Amino acid sequence: DHCSSGFPMLEAEPALLSCQDGQFVGGPLPSCSPRSCDFAFPTGIGVQHDCNGRKTGENCTAQCGEEFTYTFGGAETFTCTSSGNFLGANPSCERKLCEDLQLPELYTHNCREKRSGDTCGVTCALGYYFASWGSQFLCNGTFQGTLPSCQPNKCTDVPALGEVLSGNCEGLTTGESCELSCGAGFSPNSSRLTCDESGAFLGAYPLCNPANCPGSCSGK
Repeated sequence: DHCSSGFPMLEAEPALLSCQDGQFVGGPLPSCSPRSCDFAFPTGIGVQHDCNGRKTGENCTAQCGEEFTYTFGGAETFTCTSSGNFLGANPSCERKLCEDLQLPELYTHNCREKRSGDTCGVTCALGYYFASWGSQFLCNGTFQGTLPSCQPNKCTDVPALGEVLSGNCEGLTTGESCELSCGAGFSPNSSRLTCDESGAFLGAYPLCNPANCPGSCSGK
């Protein structure tokens, strides 16, 4: 007698049995050990498996790795066959998509539609300057990185007030605003100016007309 396919015999020769009085007699049965599968392992982008060391008739699982997701379907089962090859269908995997990075308006970035392993840059938006250099972010399920330090620019074209206007627009930075009002001797009016990202103030000055004298100014 000898071992079945996929189970190599440990002895050098098969066992010889003869039929006597309706039963087999002879040497001991051969020792049969299951064959390890060493070929046709699961493969593909992002595919992981636990098939190492599997022997004839044993199953193992092929699945997408931690940073990957299934294009379709799911994990697949492979079987170690008597030929020493694995039999099964490889799972279809693709890199995970990171959710677009959401940051305050003082930053600008290209961290959109990135997949696991991709990098992108974060810099200061228009109207802000670097207090430190821009940063690179890595998509690893979620975006990972250190934000740069961004400080708002100052508006330098501060309105000249003179005797007509009153207000305080000194030292304003991007996004901040101030109110200008008509001074004493002028009819009440006001307007608001905003420090724009360009470094200039946006808005219209208030229209200031000389105030009318109370009562009669004829001297009579």
